[in-house]
Amino acid sequence: MRHRPRADGPTPPAHARRADAGAGARPRRAHLRDRAHDQRRRRDHSSRRAERAAGADARPPRLRAGKRPARPRRPGSRAAGRRAVEAGVFRALKASVSAAWAGVDVGAWRKGFHVALVDGRSRSVLAPPVRLSSAAEVVKFLTPWHPRAVGVDSPRALAPDGLRSRPCERAFVAAGICALRFTPDRRGLAANPGYYAWVVNGLELWRAFDAAGVTALECFPTASWTRWYGPRRQQPRGRWSQRALRSLRLTGVKTPLDQDERDAIGAALTAYEWSHGRCEVFGDIVVPAALARGKRPG
Repeated sequence: MRHRPRADGPTPPAHARRADAGAGARPRRAHLRDRAHDQRRRRDHSSRRAERAAGADARPPRLRAGKRPARPRRPGSRAAGRRAVEAGVFRALKASVSAAWAGVDVGAWRKGFHVALVDGRSRSVLAPPVRLSSAAEVVKFLTPWHPRAVGVDSPRALAPDGLRSRPCERAFVAAGICALRFTPDRRGLAANPGYYAWVVNGLELWRAFDAAGVTALECFPTASWTRWYGPRRQQPRGRWSQRALRSLRLTGVKTPLDQDERDAIGAALTAYEWSHGRCEVFGDIVVPAALARGKRPG
């Protein structure tokens, strides 16, 4: 092997061993194999570790390279961080879903219930109005949304026995906002059950809301449109309520809508106004406060 001394004397320089090296030839640069880094000659050189100070190798390699060592991760810290992120996303999603206000327009047995959901803060309709056939279906539909309040276009109770109207209805009419159909007592309801079928449906819905713990309020969308847009006067009711809804400039409104669907949206917006303390109360009946000209609810 080349690193062993020759028997006939020292090893001649590398340039002298070249076959074509003549007298006076310039020495060539040492080959990689002639250096101390030659893998085959490493055993002839003292170890670098022996020349290092005592304890120099006790430090982590990153410290020797001038870098700060990575902080050891505690067991389960990555999983805990992931759970914290997921919890934050869930809270944000729950807050966005629960920021809903609902409205229900109550009809007779054939028409059923029209339900709408709005977000008054973003001035948007969250879901197009849907038609449901029973009070139980209304509660089931609203449960995943967790509405903060529900406006119901139906009397909360019958008139006291022997009276043709409720005290809150008489106070409402005295305020001169708009006309209103009075609610009968039990005797008047039994005398004309077909005409007052929507009142019976409404009473069933109120009982279902009370059993489910839903925050609900009685409203009158015609009064809400009057406060937001102005009196109807001689205009057809459908055209008037359509213009009133368009003036609010809500997003997410699917057209065309019928009168019951528009009233459901109006009831939901009334619930939003009520939850923010911008309503006038006549007993059980809640009416939005009068707005300044050109101003919209919300």
